Order: sequence, then C-alpha cells, then structure tokens
Amino acid sequence: MSDLQRRVEALYTNYNISLDDLALDNWVNLFAENCLYRIVSRENWEAELPLSTMMCDSKGMLVDRVKGIQQTMMFAPRYCRRFISSLQITEITHDSISTRSSFLCIQTLNDEPSEVAFCGAAHDRLVEIEGELRIRQRVCVLDTEMIPNSLIYPL
Repeated sequence: MSDLQRRVEALYTNYNISLDDLALDNWVNLFAENCLYRIVSRENWEAELPLSTMMCDSKGMLVDRVKGIQQTMMFAPRYCRRFISSLQITEITHDSISTRSSFLCIQTLNDEPSEVAFCGAAHDRLVEIEGELRIRQRVCVLDTEMIPNSLIYPL
C-alpha cells in the first residue's frame, strides 16, 4: 500500500469516527475552506440535475449545519454508524486527488432495531493543505430516491 493510499484511508477513518462519535466540529475541520458537500439521488446525479437533498457550498455552511444539529434541530435520539468500502483513488492531478467509494449508514433509534438508513456511492475531491489532506468536494449519491423522514447527520 502506498503512502498516499494510507493517508487517504486515514482521512476517511477520521471522517467516519468523527461522525459516528458526533464530533461534528472535527468533521467540519476535515474540509477545505472552499468546499462543496452535496447529497443527491442517483436519478438527479445521472441526469446531471442540480437538485440536491442537502447542499453546502462552503465550510461556513457546514458550520451552520453543525450548529443547527447541535443547538436548534428537534429530532428523536439516534445513533449512526458509517461504513466505507471499495475506496479507490480514481485520479491524481497536480492539485487534487479524486476518490470513489461505497458507503452505508446504519441508524438506530432508541427502542428500535438498527436499520439501513442510507447507501450509495461517494465521489470526492481531496486537496493537500499545509501537509494535511482535506475534502474539497464530497458528493454522496444515494441509491434510492426514497429518503427517510429525516436526514439529520452528514453521510
């Protein structure tokens, strides 16, 4: 395994652990200042339509989303576990690294069995900033058009 592959995998491990542990401030810091975070249905992705289930086009918008989750949103308590598989580096350019992976998010509500909440593919662009890999763009393409009642936490 190359050093680059190890660094990419370490970024995604940190990404998942930050979200699973609700360390949302850590999660935000994995993104570049100039970033895009988007969740979109497969149908809209394949048709290249801009409509997204969630879209934040700057780190500031991600910070606002996190503050909303932590301070103002009302929702039933839940635990989520995220799994990334089939991680591939698909392109390396002079200023970015593109990756593709599959993701699965299992959600557990209190007193209910765990269930698959989301699954799909992520298409990401990473950049190196001061020696650290950061996410410049993350597009999560959901396999289904049927979105559960609440998409609270990031994928």
